[in-house]
Amino acid sequence: MKQSVFLHQSELFQALLRMTNDKISNKKSTYSANELKELFLDGSPEGFSLVYDLYSASVYGFVFTTLIVKEEAGVILSEVFMKAYQDRESFGQFQFSMLIWLIRIAAKICLEGKTEEEARVIKESILAHFFAQRMVVAE
Repeated sequence: MKQSVFLHQSELFQALLRMTNDKISNKKSTYSANELKELFLDGSPEGFSLVYDLYSASVYGFVFTTLIVKEEAGVILSEVFMKAYQDRESFGQFQFSMLIWLIRIAAKICLEGKTEEEARVIKESILAHFFAQRMVVAE
């Protein structure tokens, strides 16, 4: 059952990306953070694609460094963006940046179905990732 739901979500994810590839591949978007937020919250395929283009590398890096099984990173990345698209209204209530919101979704997905020991290791990895990011920003 879980697999069929994922396949359906994965197909939707791919379709959303395909719908906007031609539209934005040849132009540079100069949306403000608020304009991008509005496009995304409205469910615009272009908004989704722009958010994916802007944040997928960072979210993938977070997921890759967090996971025990690295091969799951690509699958989880698509789950993160599907969840974000489906729950985009909740971002309107979130007080932090879109990247932090996406990382929070990724962390929750990474912890789903893990044993206590696996969850402990993942949580330690998440903390290490954020401390490393803060050190880079502080320098």
